[in-house]
Amino acid sequence: MSPNSVWASDRLVYRATEQEDMDMVMEIYSDPEDLALNGDILLCPIQIDPTWLATMQAQTLSATICLPGKTTDTTAGSAATETDNDGLTPIGYIVVVAMDEQSQVTRSSSIGLSILKEYRNQGYGSEAILWALNWAFRHANIHRMEMGVYEYNRAQELYKRLGFVPEVRLRNDIWYKGRFWDRITLGMLKDEWRQKYGGTAGNGAVSESK
Repeated sequence: MSPNSVWASDRLVYRATEQEDMDMVMEIYSDPEDLALNGDILLCPIQIDPTWLATMQAQTLSATICLPGKTTDTTAGSAATETDNDGLTPIGYIVVVAMDEQSQVTRSSSIGLSILKEYRNQGYGSEAILWALNWAFRHANIHRMEMGVYEYNRAQELYKRLGFVPEVRLRNDIWYKGRFWDRITLGMLKDEWRQKYGGTAGNGAVSESK
């Protein structure tokens, strides 16, 4: 990935999360399946907290995941020629969580991701994760990245294929569909990322469930 394509990957464009994205966010949060995959939110109709956007914008990285318009070229090695947001189709969002005081010492952060239901199972989630890892390790000098998942979420197999290693298992951490489930934390170190991807990951896509 060349420096001038930092805001694009093979099929996707990434831009700042703005107020105009709130309808898309509300659609995601209105999907019971997405709420269950993200966990620890009681399944019921919800309203978006008025501070949600400000919280997102305060993260180390917050990006709306978009399909490109006709005037946007996202091929490897070329710049995204986006002149404005017109023509881009928001399909989800991705965050690299802001580091607290301890995490700033250890250079550790985590990734959060949500994709609209109709765009799942097309490799967009894996492509966005690889892009975020590339940004975190190359541009933000982060040493370790993690992702959390509940054991009923098939995405854990995707995270393993991408190179994340299971590290922590919290037993019976959530109640869902009449039983308790474990929460699994998977992590990746910069050296592991560099060994797997040669320090250039960011444009690939892998078959996945998000």
